[in-house]
Amino acid sequence: CMWSVCGIHDQGWKEREIFGKIRYMNYKGCERKFDVKAYVKKYDGKVFHKGKKESIDKFMKKPKK
Repeated sequence: CMWSVCGIHDQGWKEREIFGKIRYMNYKGCERKFDVKAYVKKYDGKVFHKGKKESIDKFMKKPKK
């Protein structure tokens, strides 16, 4: 993935709070590229957010239509 490491054919991104100049990827993008459920299972479904430990369940729920 040379585009992700070297920025070949890439453009500059404006700085965003928290992310800085790192390319942002939303949840749907992660689902397309990675096995998110396997990753969550591997790490016991826990996330760490500013010193608080929370369940990942609230992030995994599908929005109601």
